[in-house]
Amino acid sequence: MDTSTHFVTGISIAGLAHIDPIIATNPSFAQLVLIGTLIGSQAPDFDGISKFFGNASYIRNHRGINHSIPAILLWTTIISLTIYLLFKPPYFYHLWVWVFASVFFHVFLDVFNTYGTQALRPFTAKWIALNILNIFDPFIFITHSLGIIFWVLQWYKPSTIFSSIYLITILYFIWRSWTHYNIKNKLTIKYQLTKHITLLPTIYWSLWNIIEETDHSYRIGIVRKSQLEWIDIKTKQKLHPSILASKNDPKVKALLYFTKFAFPIYKQTAYGYEVRWIDLRYRFNNHYPFNTIVLLDDSLHIINSYIGWVYNEHFLHKKVQSLLKAK
Repeated sequence: MDTSTHFVTGISIAGLAHIDPIIATNPSFAQLVLIGTLIGSQAPDFDGISKFFGNASYIRNHRGINHSIPAILLWTTIISLTIYLLFKPPYFYHLWVWVFASVFFHVFLDVFNTYGTQALRPFTAKWIALNILNIFDPFIFITHSLGIIFWVLQWYKPSTIFSSIYLITILYFIWRSWTHYNIKNKLTIKYQLTKHITLLPTIYWSLWNIIEETDHSYRIGIVRKSQLEWIDIKTKQKLHPSILASKNDPKVKALLYFTKFAFPIYKQTAYGYEVRWIDLRYRFNNHYPFNTIVLLDDSLHIINSYIGWVYNEHFLHKKVQSLLKAK
């Protein structure tokens, strides 16, 4: 999920922690728990430091090992021990449990959106993305933010507020999961789709994106209230030598490691070839904004490359020109 959602859930877990009598009756200790859950709610995303080594490093590592089972336990222990050594609270175990809840819930939320995580490492390096929630879910953000406001205004006890909110959140997860499963099954039967379909959430409950993969193509569509409309098709073809050569670029390797929906497009240019790898999961205004661009000369040697978000063709052209100038 986005940083703001993780932030509000970090606070809301500190509120939920008041169901623990030790925390509810010790205000100073409750403040340390709040510090711990806030840090814990962000800790799995500390892998963002990999941005300093370039976008390819970030894309390859973000939500990877730092969202794994060992990392959850490690971050929980590091945060709890640091707070214990600095402030000497008398209830280390209670602190550890609620910091763990915060770190775990961060990873749990991330598993439910389209980006996915490697949450089951070391058992498997597979990217797990359940495609149930958008990267930003207004319902989760608003309900937890309202809970924080009620807590600040002291309208109800935090244990009451956040027990209710987390019950609602659990029911929301169940409803969204059932909706995803039900729509996918209905579409498969109604439109005689293959079993290789991926239903992707948007910020709107009634609107979904869909990708169907066959032996020969990818079909991309939108689903409004269980009605399917195909809006694009990408035909699989024998890979041109420029595409094969582009696979040697570290940025392309990072993309292929990260997604199974990377689709290559090439064109011949005055300097050689331009190869674009697009991620079919992300479509915005008839454009695929998540790109890996590789420029090659006539001998198929890589001139320069880029990976990241480019939101329209105008900026895409400017990016290509900047890559040529920087070669």
